[in-house]
Amino acid sequence: MGKFISEEIQKFVLKSLFDEEIILNKDSSWPKISIVTPSWNSAQFLERTILSVLNQNYPNLEYIVIDGESTDRSVAIIKKYDKYLEHWISEPDKGIYDAMNKGIRLASGDWVNFMNAGDVFYNSNSVSLLTKYFREDAVLIYGDVRISYDDFERTQYAKSFSRLWRGASCCHQSVFIKKQILAKLKFNLEYNLAADYELLCRVYLGGYQVSKVDVIISKVINGGQADIKRIEVLREFQKIACSNFKTRAMLIYIRYQSLILLERIKKCIKDYCPRQMVRFYMKHKYRLGKR
Repeated sequence: MGKFISEEIQKFVLKSLFDEEIILNKDSSWPKISIVTPSWNSAQFLERTILSVLNQNYPNLEYIVIDGESTDRSVAIIKKYDKYLEHWISEPDKGIYDAMNKGIRLASGDWVNFMNAGDVFYNSNSVSLLTKYFREDAVLIYGDVRISYDDFERTQYAKSFSRLWRGASCCHQSVFIKKQILAKLKFNLEYNLAADYELLCRVYLGGYQVSKVDVIISKVINGGQADIKRIEVLREFQKIACSNFKTRAMLIYIRYQSLILLERIKKCIKDYCPRQMVRFYMKHKYRLGKR
């Protein structure tokens, strides 16, 4: 993760701006929103995420933290904010999606968002700005995400769900979904790295109404499991896409085999090229300067 990320997190923690009165005194005239943070040994980043949620100052927000029995300082950090949390638990689980399913069972909001430890909302108004879309028929609202690298950022724009056969249209940190739908579908624990993508496929193929908004909702740190285990992720994506979009199975297979080969080539380049050269290429690719 790098020095820049560590300094950014420290500044965020020191800049605690949330309004305690708003958090503790709910206003039921607003839609109730549940934010769930799954976490395991993420003490380095967890407080930043907690403060990002509390800094939303949303008048009817329920915050839930699901810890996988961490052995670092995570539980101490969670206890520090105990009075602002609706629920928190620290117990063994079967991975991030099992933790997210636990969060679904505990959530009582009309809408649910999953904000992983280390990730944050794009700004302090992110939740409030989305409420105008909650009155629509859609059961799922999704938008864009900002991705942070060590020394630059880029925006990843959400795509239409009609392109789901090609891969995920968005990241789950930028998704709000109705609790009643989540309670019905849940995350499939057969998948360790792409169960969120599999859930999106079931929502889309189940005929549920979704709504894409041109808003950056969340900000995530590059370097998570999905980035580290990129080839394993692509294999799960291939399996999920082939089983859900059977008429395009051959095309999907060819597409993902090509992506896996490309990923292997990229890994070789990263392993043998100077790091600065790789960063220069990435910045040029996304047409971004230094932060």
